[in-house]
Amino acid sequence: MMAALDDVAVQSKVAFGGDPAARSNGQASLRRVKALMGAAGGRNLLERWRDSRLTDLNLDISNAVTHYDAFYMVRVLEEPHQFAAKTRAAAQDELRGGMQSYSEARSAYRRLR
Repeated sequence: MMAALDDVAVQSKVAFGGDPAARSNGQASLRRVKALMGAAGGRNLLERWRDSRLTDLNLDISNAVTHYDAFYMVRVLEEPHQFAAKTRAAAQDELRGGMQSYSEARSAYRRLR
């Protein structure tokens, strides 16, 4: 799951720069993470576990996925569209949230190993 999330993080940064191939690859990687989450228990991953580190990891992964999902839902409009700046800011906020949660998940994962 973390390897797929690593790919989402890399592709999302590049996609924000306007690369359509990175956007497509990032979305595919995000679908892969979601499929892995589903196979691992889906919403049950968000339950409290005896090991609080595992609970923290699962929550961080879920939060990252939620932000990345929102990032890919935002259609960034091009200038001179009147809402171009707003859509870019919204995408950037979601990307930032995804990167923060991803970073926390990465740290939590390292602590578990």
